[in-house]
Amino acid sequence: MIETLGKISYLDCLRTPFESEHYMEISAKYDCTVYPHNPICHGYTDAKFFGQTGTTDYLQVKFWSMCKGKTFQTEQEKSKLFCCDRLMNSLINFTYETGRREVFMKHDGELYADPLQRQVLYTWADPHENKAAMYTSELAERITGLKIVNKTMGPLLRISGYAPGGYRAHHHDTMHNLHVATFMFYFSEVDKGGETPFINSGVNVVPRKGSAVFWYNLFTDGITDQSTFHGGCPVIMGEKWASIRWIMYDWQDQLQCDLKPETRFEILVNGKSKYK
Repeated sequence: MIETLGKISYLDCLRTPFESEHYMEISAKYDCTVYPHNPICHGYTDAKFFGQTGTTDYLQVKFWSMCKGKTFQTEQEKSKLFCCDRLMNSLINFTYETGRREVFMKHDGELYADPLQRQVLYTWADPHENKAAMYTSELAERITGLKIVNKTMGPLLRISGYAPGGYRAHHHDTMHNLHVATFMFYFSEVDKGGETPFINSGVNVVPRKGSAVFWYNLFTDGITDQSTFHGGCPVIMGEKWASIRWIMYDWQDQLQCDLKPETRFEILVNGKSKYK
């Protein structure tokens, strides 16, 4: 015999066997938003329940809670979120409004434009005047752990757009050993072409919208790292948009020189060392 229980809500379908009223009262004191470092917030934990000891999968409980719409982010964490699409579109529009074409100077002082590199449109955005440029700098600082925001006497954020045929000749980003690192943020997909080849390393980076590439241009002793010699392949189909944040060595009073020559800096993950 099948007993009709009436209409079942979506939340009832998501309810777990652990979620009785008594259980929720007991587990309330283990709220991970209040005690995020509590061991029960990170896996299985033995606990007494109605006089019996059992094992509770608190990650499973947290999973279903999030499926119901509960969030465990703090207000401080939420304040750092922003819409990447809006940011990228804002900087692209800013480039259309203020950008100019690549030109070069011959040894005799005459200006000329390469017929292919002329397809590159670029501009500079001051983070102190452009909110999207400031967000990009804050993002780079959080990911790399380097000091970027509120720094003066250095390069601004460069935004470049490449039409079909547009490319960037191979080069190194450091100038007189001033730029210790580079953070490149891709704003678009490219139908074909537009890769960033690191020639001496044999690495060819395919641009993906919303992705970024970060590298150090110098060793800890200030010597240029030739493995970061790179360029921008010609765009064959579509468009390529990207921003470049050159990071100054003078801003980084926390970096230390290794005793061994030509030692590379550690690449931090979200600003944190894997060794600490």
